Amino acid sequence: MRELTFLEQALTEGLLLTDHEVEFRPITDDKEFNALLNQEIYPKIERKLGNLDRFRGNVSDNEKQVLSYGVTNISGKIPMLCFTEIAEGRILSNQHVGFGAYGIIVKRAWLEENKAERVLYVGENSPISRALYRILMDAKIPTLHIDKIKGILWGQTREEMKNVWNLLSYVQVRRHLEELEWRIVGEHGFLGGERDTGKRLPIRLDDIDYVFVQNDSEVPTTREFIDILAVQQKTARIPTVLAQPEKIPSVV
Repeated sequence: MRELTFLEQALTEGLLLTDHEVEFRPITDDKEFNALLNQEIYPKIERKLGNLDRFRGNVSDNEKQVLSYGVTNISGKIPMLCFTEIAEGRILSNQHVGFGAYGIIVKRAWLEENKAERVLYVGENSPISRALYRILMDAKIPTLHIDKIKGILWGQTREEMKNVWNLLSYVQVRRHLEELEWRIVGEHGFLGGERDTGKRLPIRLDDIDYVFVQNDSEVPTTREFIDILAVQQKTARIPTVLAQPEKIPSVV
């Protein structure tokens, strides 16, 4: 029995969740970021420490590191499936170059059933990047507390931290705006539990409108494979196979 291609494996076994780098940087310029910290964030930390009978000028080097770590950029790898929304009439040449010749066009209903969400594109040093950072810090600063042994610590619960990661899983930097991305996000497991990296989401042929292959010579063999799979799935609705189309035909 021949080995299945990557595309055939996706059609038979499901779509694979892989690790995707997620990063939230409210401001890329260090000088401007430090200005935001000094003007808005550190005064709030100072007031909180004052309520705890401590002040930022009277903290140990280790406590300074703890405070500094708590206000930095956030990044990590999240297991997910990523999709590009293709508007009618959009030229696909850049899509093929950027993501490869092989792929599938799934139906909107399948995305919604699997809790896909369109990403929020956040420009670095934009009004929304600053607003989102303020919200995250306003939720975090009240958790500062004094541990008798370790000193000043952040006190966000696992659930609160998980909620932050769940939110940032749908944030993308503005320079990728042309991707029009949607995501199905899996469990990241940062704070315990299993990661969904390597998990597959089942998908049927009748959930797919189009299958892309690289060359015209691959179209007949791919169609033959899909016909066999359609018999196994007992469906008459099968996707159209196209070799690197310039545009997607209108779906009837």
